[in-house]
Parts: sequence; C-alpha cells; structure tokens
Amino acid sequence: MKTKLIAGILAMFLLLGLAGCGGNSNGSSTDNSDGKSDKENTTLNSSAENNVYMGGTMAVQGEWIYYSNDGGLYKVKFDGTEKQRLHEDYMPGSINVAGDTIYYISPTGIFSIKTDGSEHKQLFDGKARRLLVVDSQMYFVLEGEDWRDQRLCSMKTDGTDQKELVNEVSANHKINVVGDLIYYRGESSDGYGFSSVRTDGTDSKKVAVENVSQFFIKDNVIYYTESENDGKLHTSKLDGSDKRKITDDKHVGYFCIAGNRIFYQGDTIDGGSKLYVVNTDGSGKKLLFDDSIAQIYVIENRVYFKMLNNNDMFSIKPDGSDKQPFHLYGE
Repeated sequence: MKTKLIAGILAMFLLLGLAGCGGNSNGSSTDNSDGKSDKENTTLNSSAENNVYMGGTMAVQGEWIYYSNDGGLYKVKFDGTEKQRLHEDYMPGSINVAGDTIYYISPTGIFSIKTDGSEHKQLFDGKARRLLVVDSQMYFVLEGEDWRDQRLCSMKTDGTDQKELVNEVSANHKINVVGDLIYYRGESSDGYGFSSVRTDGTDSKKVAVENVSQFFIKDNVIYYTESENDGKLHTSKLDGSDKRKITDDKHVGYFCIAGNRIFYQGDTIDGGSKLYVVNTDGSGKKLLFDDSIAQIYVIENRVYFKMLNNNDMFSIKPDGSDKQPFHLYGE
C-alpha cells in the first residue's frame, strides 16, 4: 500500500511538471555508464533547481517529500507514512524548502508556510513564475497582463524589499542563480540574448555563450540546447570557452542532470522523444527507454518519467533496468 502511495504521488508530480529541473541542493553522486555508483551507499538525485525547472511540483528535504496536487500542498515521508495536507491551495508550484519554511507560487502570488503547516502567509500579490529561493532572497519572473511582459524580480523571503532587476526576459521563464549572478534569456545593457545580471540588478550584460535555448548551470558550466543547429545538447564554460557538443541527437527536449550524468528526451521531432542517458563529458550514451517520454526527474536512484502520449507513468533504475509502472490513483 505504501509503495502505491509513493507511486501515485510521484506520478502526480510528473503530470503537473511544466518543463528541468530553489537554490537548495539535494545530495547527488555520480554513476558510471555501467550503472554502478562511484562509491557505495551514495544516492543519485537531481538538484532542487532542476526540480523548479520541471515546474517545481516536488521538493525533498531530509526524510520528507513536499508536493502539490489540485487539492493543495502536502508532505509525506519517503516510506509513505505520515501523509499530511499542509494547506488547501490551487496547484502550488516552484516549491522551495529552506530550513523550516516552504515557499511556493500559485496563480494568485507567492506564499510561505512552515513545514508543519502553520503560519501560512501571502508574500506577494501577482502572477509570479519560476521562483528560486537562495539564502534570504527570492528571485522570480513576474508576468504582466500581456503574457509577453516578463520581468525578472527579487524580494526578501519576508516579502519586503521588492525590486525589478530586468524589465524584459524570455517567456520560457528560465533562470539560474550562481553566486551573485542570475542567468537568464532576455534584455541586457548590450542587447537581447543569453545574459546575466547581478542579484542587486546592476551590471546586466550578454554572456559569451551563444544560441542558448533551454539551459542549466552546474559547477560554473552551462549545459544547454542550441536555439539553432537542430537543437543539439552542448556544454561550455560560462566565458564561452571549452564548448563541446555532448550528443548528436537533434531537437533535445527535457534534460535532467544528476551527478555526472544527463538524462534527456531525445529527438522530439523525428526521433520519438525516447529516454537516453549520457555522461556530462559526452561518453557512455545509452538508450534507457525505447518509447516517447516527457518530464524527467531523478530521486533516490530512480528515474521517473511520463509517457508522452498518455498518462502512463514509469520509473527505472539509472541503467534502464527494473522498469516499474506507477498509477496516479489507487490506495
């Protein structure tokens, strides 16, 4: 019964996900191409920022999973026990857990609540997107009445000191915070493109990496699909040096980084959107699932995904073995 409960929860996460993957990080380790971990007793997870990239309908802290469905914000232990609804709300997203506080967005604004369900507060009234919490600051994209009006903003975690940092960002809402820099696609002082701005709103400028579409930054290295050249997956340093093509797959869709491995949706136009894995250095590419998939998440050495054309849900080990079905409903 507990297994089915966790299965249903994870299935719901994937159904609600918007697209990889808060400024808090789940512990991650590396897996080699033979499926064995580099060290015994290590756990392969994608990061909390990668979760927000996927829509932020799930966050993990300690032994608890915090998640959303159409009935509100919930938590449950990994073993399926002590399930609790923390607050009734409509489709919470961008869930970030920092200490004893959960931060999330809903269609009416940004909210906080304690992990025990107490002290629910509205911190911001507006259509926020892509919330990231880093230390005592929150960074988010604010959407205006026109969906094309997208602005990068910040405020403190108590809801004070609201600032507009950039007045035009890409409608894909993608942002990464690295140190005192925010990376985004949008307007800067020297043109429109892949850009950075300091967390205080100063020194906006284009970054030397070109043709960036979807992106994720880890350890000061950017992994991205190109907006040109058939959408292949590349990596480079943030100064534009050491650019390398990771795979020859065209039109790469969702991708999720866990340890030194990238789990990704292969050619989304001509190749059937199949699930692959490759090491971050481009070696060890392997087909894990030979059917059309979407929305990838890695937790506790399992890779979860949704079938592209229906609501069937599955998980597998990182080497592609032990395929298990999951069901959205059930005891």
